[in-house]
Amino acid sequence: MEQAWRYRGRTITGGDVDFIRELIAAHPAAGRCELSRLLCQAWDWKQPNGPPRDMVCRGMLLMLDRGGEIVLPPMRPAPAQPAAAPRPAGTCSAR
Repeated sequence: MEQAWRYRGRTITGGDVDFIRELIAAHPAAGRCELSRLLCQAWDWKQPNGPPRDMVCRGMLLMLDRGGEIVLPPMRPAPAQPAAAPRPAGTCSAR
């Protein structure tokens, strides 16, 4: 690791990056959200009020991915939301 990484007050060491790479390799079917939850659990990384720092962790993983330190799995497509799709003109939802 050539540069020191820092994200939201946390210093990410070369050992941390190696651990993340191993975590990704150990869970090849896991998506980004699941990897984030697993990493928070492994590091016991929590918010002051108790829940895991899941979103912060995802941001850190994305930073490391964009920096070339790790390779995250591709983003999964969002599920279709037919209720949110616009209706054709002249249709009514009430029958």
